[in-house]
Amino acid sequence: MRDLLTGMILVLAAAMAFPQETGSKEMPATKEDIESLFRTMHIREQMRSMMDTMMAQMKQITHENVKKRMPNITQKELDRIDAMTDATMKSYNIDFNRPQRFRWSSEAPRVADIKLLTNWADKSKVRHVLAYEIMRGAGVHTHFAFTVRVEQNGNFFSTADFVEDADDIYLA
Repeated sequence: MRDLLTGMILVLAAAMAFPQETGSKEMPATKEDIESLFRTMHIREQMRSMMDTMMAQMKQITHENVKKRMPNITQKELDRIDAMTDATMKSYNIDFNRPQRFRWSSEAPRVADIKLLTNWADKSKVRHVLAYEIMRGAGVHTHFAFTVRVEQNGNFFSTADFVEDADDIYLA
């Protein structure tokens, strides 16, 4: 377990060594810039693969520990524990560079951050969106929120609630 935690710390330290660079409006991207981006993306994909392997190992260790402590646990209950701790069903906070703020609609102002909030546990898939709509209907200035389909490498990944992040731009 200690080796696994040490490995995770090393992976996280390596991930921080590849920060996202900000683009420049004046200079167009060169061939070297694009090749560097693809190298970075490849390294990040390798890191993701490594993290997935580590998560599978952690899940196996968890199963073994739970079975030791609770010998009568059923496979259905173990599956339920897995579902609650599944790393793929999480929310994402996405930050945009200062010169490249995100605009989700031509009528909307640009935003610095957005969140893709998981709605995995919400069987109706409308809890976040409905809450912001009710507040907006009551006259409260709220975030924009709507449900989106998230794809990864061209394949369906999940549904998530696309919500504006409260930041200095939102509060201004």
